[in-house]
Amino acid sequence: MDLKDKKQKNATNSNQNLTSHISHLTSQTGITLVSLLIYIVITTIVIALLATILAYFSKDVRDITSDNLETTQLDKFYTYFLNDVKKTGNGITSITNSNKTITFTLGNVYSFNSTNKAIYLNSIKIAENIENCLFSQSTSNGKTTITTNITINSTAYTRTFTLAGARINVALVDEEDFTYEQRPLGSSRREGYY
Repeated sequence: MDLKDKKQKNATNSNQNLTSHISHLTSQTGITLVSLLIYIVITTIVIALLATILAYFSKDVRDITSDNLETTQLDKFYTYFLNDVKKTGNGITSITNSNKTITFTLGNVYSFNSTNKAIYLNSIKIAENIENCLFSQSTSNGKTTITTNITINSTAYTRTFTLAGARINVALVDEEDFTYEQRPLGSSRREGYY
């Protein structure tokens, strides 16, 4: 074997190797660069959509949580306050401290402390994170009403309560004419309140 034959044999082997490499590059096995880029773009879009949806719902959850905190504080105050308002024979002794303190005849005192941003019942904190709380009293048609104006997170909540002692006990006298007469508490077979 001479040198020329060796060169020709090496050239043939090189051509065969080159052909096998080219056929390997053009074969459909594996992931091509274009398909890899498409996968990356699609994955990025899906992740962006999921992040947007997650951010939207987490904001809603935060809003609902803050709303629940507001209503929880109001509900706690209204529960105690309504209990005193509905006690028979309870009335208002005074509303003082620039309408921020109300005293009932049965002894309970509700006061708003602007420093602590809280409402107290006889020095026990019953509601917090309150920006402002005002009490007012009015009398109409023999009924005494108390109006509370409470501000939480720049939202004002107003509620009016009617004192239980101001209700009139009535009895149905004539069912056909629907006439009523006032009677002492505990009398009559058909009693109702208005």
